[in-house]
Amino acid sequence: MANAGGEVGPDVNPFGLGFEAEGRQARILPHPDPALAVIEVEVQSLADVPQDRAQSLAWELLRLNHEARFEHPWAAIIDDDEVLSLTTTVVMASMGRDALGEALLAGVEQAARLAVVTEALLADPAESTTERPTFDQLRV
Repeated sequence: MANAGGEVGPDVNPFGLGFEAEGRQARILPHPDPALAVIEVEVQSLADVPQDRAQSLAWELLRLNHEARFEHPWAAIIDDDEVLSLTTTVVMASMGRDALGEALLAGVEQAARLAVVTEALLADPAESTTERPTFDQLRV
């Protein structure tokens, strides 16, 4: 954080800094390389999603990560608590306070778009009245 021009008090959580932004949890986490940090933004919980739909969604997320890898630095992940999140790694030396804020905001915006697409992907095709979403809906 010091590299980004931020101030960190003595009671800092060693597991990172957490924020709520536009109703989403966003975190800046330490990286094993002290020059880097990880930004993570929660999209939604998948804990109540049936296993077959979660597996199908995981496949779609792999495709999404593949297609989007040259368009933006974010990757969709499902953590051990079954929470879908977006994550990226940033170089702290090149991140001023404003750039860090912009990166967090970009993550929150991407997470909001991914949440819409995820809901459509999880919808039962027999009950859905909308077309399946395309990856173009996530483009910035």
